[in-house]
Amino acid sequence: MAAANRKALLRMGPGSIPRTLALLCLMGTSFGQTPPQEAPAPQPDKGSQGEFELLRSRARREAALAETAARRKVTDYLSSTLGTKVAVNSSLFEEQVARLVDLGPAAVPALIEALTPEVIRLPTLEEGTDEESIARRTTRQREQAILKASSRNLSAYRAKVAAHALRELATPAATDPLLLLINQSEGTPRINALLALATCPEPQRAAPNLILLLDAATDPAEQQAFLVSLARMGGTTAIARVQRSLDPSDPQQANVALSALAAAQVASVAPQLLTILRSDNCGAAMAGILAYYRAYPDLLQDNDHLEPLLAVLVEQRATRTNVTAALQLLLELRVKPSSRGKSMAEDLAELHSGDVKEAALKWLASTGNKRALRTLLEPLDEDIKKVPTYSAFHSRRGDLLYEVGEYKDALESYERGINWDRTGRTRGPYVGAARCHAYLGKFKAAAVALRESPLKRTDLSALVDDPAFKEMASKKQYWVGTFYRKEEDMPE
Repeated sequence: MAAANRKALLRMGPGSIPRTLALLCLMGTSFGQTPPQEAPAPQPDKGSQGEFELLRSRARREAALAETAARRKVTDYLSSTLGTKVAVNSSLFEEQVARLVDLGPAAVPALIEALTPEVIRLPTLEEGTDEESIARRTTRQREQAILKASSRNLSAYRAKVAAHALRELATPAATDPLLLLINQSEGTPRINALLALATCPEPQRAAPNLILLLDAATDPAEQQAFLVSLARMGGTTAIARVQRSLDPSDPQQANVALSALAAAQVASVAPQLLTILRSDNCGAAMAGILAYYRAYPDLLQDNDHLEPLLAVLVEQRATRTNVTAALQLLLELRVKPSSRGKSMAEDLAELHSGDVKEAALKWLASTGNKRALRTLLEPLDEDIKKVPTYSAFHSRRGDLLYEVGEYKDALESYERGINWDRTGRTRGPYVGAARCHAYLGKFKAAAVALRESPLKRTDLSALVDDPAFKEMASKKQYWVGTFYRKEEDMPE
């Protein structure tokens, strides 16, 4: 067969041979009995290897230049904060974080270095035993103490800015350096790094490392930071480890875990929370329990959660401070108790005095209990009868009525407080009256109260974030002259 093919090819003309070869190749026909050999892969010559190395070197150089430029900008942005009283999550804080995030992954090395607050180095104090040297040394010691405290606060603030920027970046480029810092440090740098790692895009790789370190950690602040980072990171492994900490036999560990789960908005642990709440030693976990209920307030609308919580308060399984905090939370959330819950709250008001009694009465009054409201106001009403022209009594009465949601009656008390204020500098009743007007939907009246108040421009602008003025502040016509004295004071 092969010989016949060769004879046929020899009979063809020279122009036909190439076409026939191509056709045979496409049809898979082979010449002779030997199968076709696979062609060897082309090897780059020395010229192409040199070009590849050149490109790689150029990429490295460009990355180094980008990192250097980003490092300089990170230093500039963080150094722009000179004050020591700047609040985390303030407008300046958020602006700095946003500017650092805009630098991209090139800023990661500089940001990770910034997670460790700098330690200021001060010159050695001069020696000497004469009075003048001792006096100078005492003065310098005082100056250095102030400088150290100021520097420590400022460095801590800048480290927090860097941590939030890394958290917003959420880039894989930060995973290994952050894990290294967490392994090699403790205290503030470790906590900052854990905050930054909470949005790690590689939880399956980072979580096992964090779990090993968490199991060895003994400091409650670090434990909470580990648990918050794992909870926010998510993933089966991470969440399973956090839930493992919800052990009723170890309420302090459960307290830390619940706080972490609340901060990370993990909604799946309500049944375990009930188990902790019904344990005898749940008082040690009360701060975490309340933090979780604050994150998920709808749980307290269910008597399955509300009544066990009230039982803890009545049976004194929690400290007075936590009892007051729990009642304050129920008031703030406007939780409506069942008949049994109402009875338990009345028991709290009768069995206790001071802050606990007042908090229980406030909560009951907020649910429409008129007897509780009368009992709450009785001492102030007696004071007002004795001294009806004392502004502070009327303002305090207004505060109580405002807290329990009686806005009309609170407004009357605030207006009396304004009328009897002889100094013209008392700010409380003006703000209270404005809040009541705003909750009643009377925004013009609220604006008048604020314009007539002695509040400074900065105090007025801060009220934009007040929940009472949320709807009012969304309407631009109330900004100038109300929340801002002049148009140039308004934010862009």
